[in-house]
Amino acid sequence: AGQDDEFEWFRCDACSATFFKVNKSLVERSGRRARSLAEFEFIEVLEGICEGAFTKEEYGVKQEGGKKYLFGPGVVDHIPGKGFGQMGMGDYDKRLAAYCRMFTEEVGEEELRRIFLRDGALDK
Repeated sequence: AGQDDEFEWFRCDACSATFFKVNKSLVERSGRRARSLAEFEFIEVLEGICEGAFTKEEYGVKQEGGKKYLFGPGVVDHIPGKGFGQMGMGDYDKRLAAYCRMFTEEVGEEELRRIFLRDGALDK
């Protein structure tokens, strides 16, 4: 746990951010041809997201009551209108990338591709 102790919902938020980014990138890359996205293209997209999609320009940390909350695209605001947000502090971008790799490996590239081909999206 360690660093996650000071974050509320980091794992959950990292998961939401990961699949928001994965879905957005896959939909943009495949356009209307989701079913024709080759397996190697699909894997390239996944790897590219985990390596470079979580920047300190897009994601930041809000603090409130001694706890930290992640914010950015695809992340629920747990404390709307509260907290002081800042970008660029800490190593949360590297941790987001690590969680992204973990989530995509946990579910599996083939399973993610199967769901994407079936539903045309990965937004659940």
